[in-house]
Amino acid sequence: MYEANTVSITDSELAALVSGEQSDDDFWENLQELHDQLMGDSEVNGFRVTDGLPRFRASVDDEEIAFDDLDVDYSESKNTQRVTPKLGAHVLVFEKWSERGTLTCELKHGLDKKKLDLSATAFTLPTGEVRYVVEPYYEDHDFVFGDSWTEVTRTYIVTTDSFIIELNRA
Repeated sequence: MYEANTVSITDSELAALVSGEQSDDDFWENLQELHDQLMGDSEVNGFRVTDGLPRFRASVDDEEIAFDDLDVDYSESKNTQRVTPKLGAHVLVFEKWSERGTLTCELKHGLDKKKLDLSATAFTLPTGEVRYVVEPYYEDHDFVFGDSWTEVTRTYIVTTDSFIIELNRA
């Protein structure tokens, strides 16, 4: 799974974040509100797309179904323009890649594969990189997030002049 969030920051917040990276103090101690914004609801989340294919497994009643058997239509979103967006402010970015993420959906009747489909999203980061994710949907049923194992996180700043500052302590 993949999720990302961005928060516009001021020059003084940029200075505080850079200072926090070089300090021995608790990184977020004086930046709690900014931390809460960054860790709030993600702008994008879903199953990752790698080499043009969604990375997820599906099962019904613990019986795994091959992706080819799902009868879902997947094509990458048309929003693939890789032009770095012009930034009006510095942007703090949080990205998280996870393994074994689960979404569940309770069905009163058996699975009808024709009712299952994927929504595809192309999310353009402030760096100009594009991340592709998919989310399943099944008629009017809601999927509920279960759990995942965080594999990698990355927190960084993209300045208005497109310079990237990694925040390894964040």
